Amino acid sequence: MFPQNPKNYPPEPSGNQAYCPLCEARYNPFFARVLETKDEAHLLHSECESCGSYIISLVSNTPFGLSSIGIITDLTAADVLKFKDKPEITSDDVIEFHQQFQKDQKDN
Repeated sequence: MFPQNPKNYPPEPSGNQAYCPLCEARYNPFFARVLETKDEAHLLHSECESCGSYIISLVSNTPFGLSSIGIITDLTAADVLKFKDKPEITSDDVIEFHQQFQKDQKDN
């Protein structure tokens, strides 16, 4: 989920430390907020107290063990909950928006 010990810190005996992918500060992943759970998958949101970045993670229990993927974002937990079930934006949506924007610029 996160870089492996980026500053060569000694490993934590409890194994409950993670590192911010931006500033490499240590933080406890148990403070992550669980936004949704479905079957064996958990959608998590965490904030680095050092630099203020947000990380969204999907952690799941698979037949091969624990699996996770995370992304850095500017979305708050409330934003994630607001947008997670919305339909994806297509290329046609972007083109339509651009055309409407150009039309509005010409009208003004």
